[in-house]
Amino acid sequence: MPYKPQIDFSQRGRIARTVTLALSGWLAMSLLLLPDAHPVRVVGSVVFLAFCPGFALLHAIDKTRHGERVAHLSGRSMAAYTAALAAVLSLSLDCLVLVLLSVSHQRLNAALIIGSLAAATTVAVMLGTLTKTPRTVRVQVPVPTQSRALRGPTPTAAQPPHNPISRSSGPTAPPKAAPKAAPRRITTYSPDELAELIRCLLKEQAELDDTQLLRAAMRELGFQRLGSRIREALTAAIAQARR
Repeated sequence: MPYKPQIDFSQRGRIARTVTLALSGWLAMSLLLLPDAHPVRVVGSVVFLAFCPGFALLHAIDKTRHGERVAHLSGRSMAAYTAALAAVLSLSLDCLVLVLLSVSHQRLNAALIIGSLAAATTVAVMLGTLTKTPRTVRVQVPVPTQSRALRGPTPTAAQPPHNPISRSSGPTAPPKAAPKAAPRRITTYSPDELAELIRCLLKEQAELDDTQLLRAAMRELGFQRLGSRIREALTAAIAQARR
């Protein structure tokens, strides 16, 4: 079945997660109004310090270059990998903020530390949003059209219309096959377009593994050989679609 989707998908879920991440630090700041030993204040502050700055940094960087390294991960493994990476980045950013505040001879307190990290988290989310502007993905795969070789030449005044009944008694030559349209280069597809192709294939056949997905996507795009560029682009798209 040829792949010819023209899909408009909603960005509401992604926008809601982005806004929640950008405001997470300020929500943690508001929890400081609670008493010092209040469980909600303690849990909220620890969760923000441990994960939110790291997730903001992951949102800001381009993760498609690392798709081939984690292409074998899926489901819970991918979620655990992302959470662990966010925790490491959060710890690094927490230490950096503490060092900067200490060097600047500021009196350290919870409000100052969480406020600085909240501002850094919001800035990172904004930078990531500006560099990855959400748009409606329209995947257009070229479909071979009927060649003029099958329709025959256009009749003109100097050339009479083609007569299917030939006066010659010799054998009639078979019609020429229509030439196939050359597929687009893999570099002309954006990562979002390739990821949307993988999602559509998974909806049709959810049991496909990464190798089968790679071959199926290659056939849908019209490629006969699996070169290094095609493999790299489709591997990154599979990793992005499985997130």
